[in-house]
Amino acid sequence: MLQNVVRTTTKHALRFAITSIEKEKSERNGDCQNGGKKKEAGNKVLSELGTNQSQFINDVYNYVIKNQELPSLPNQPTSPKRNLQAAIEFIDSIPMPVNWFSVMTDDEIRHERFLAKGFISESNEV
Repeated sequence: MLQNVVRTTTKHALRFAITSIEKEKSERNGDCQNGGKKKEAGNKVLSELGTNQSQFINDVYNYVIKNQELPSLPNQPTSPKRNLQAAIEFIDSIPMPVNWFSVMTDDEIRHERFLAKGFISESNEV
């Protein structure tokens, strides 16, 4: 009796394992087929753009080598290097007003303020 229970349990376990493996294989094959459709669609678009898969990959490699970063894609955060460069360019683009204080040292500015407030007179200058 115990042998029959063991045999039955073993058969069920083997059937479960086999169906699980077959299901996993079919899912993997489905992924490969979907990947094939994606590749075909991508190649069609590349062809319409006047290039092919090989040239596209070479262009991406050239970009990565030149810029040391991946090309930015929609919904992908930009790299810190690109953000820093954009910030530097923005700061550099801000016009800096030139007035007589912009060329003075801190001590000279302090001296001018003391003169303006009457704390010192021109005759007190050193």
